[in-house]
Amino acid sequence: MLMTDILPVEAWAALEQEIFETFRVNAHVYNDKGAPFTGHVPYGNRFCPALRQHRQAAVTICAGVNQALGMEVRESGQAAVTDCDAGLM
Repeated sequence: MLMTDILPVEAWAALEQEIFETFRVNAHVYNDKGAPFTGHVPYGNRFCPALRQHRQAAVTICAGVNQALGMEVRESGQAAVTDCDAGLM
């Protein structure tokens, strides 16, 4: 089953935006390959987009935690929240 079997991409993007507006956190919905797929980029801070502009930081910090979190979600079948090596949640 794919995320788009549940809701259209626009609805997932709206959910990301709603979470962002309510809690001011980075909210991304990921596909079965572990990649964001809505094209919506709701960052709750200025640090994450600045960090992602530097390839080494994005690979070392962002990619590592995204892979680990994705594996946790796949194994547990539950939504998950974690912190990154930059100290953010």
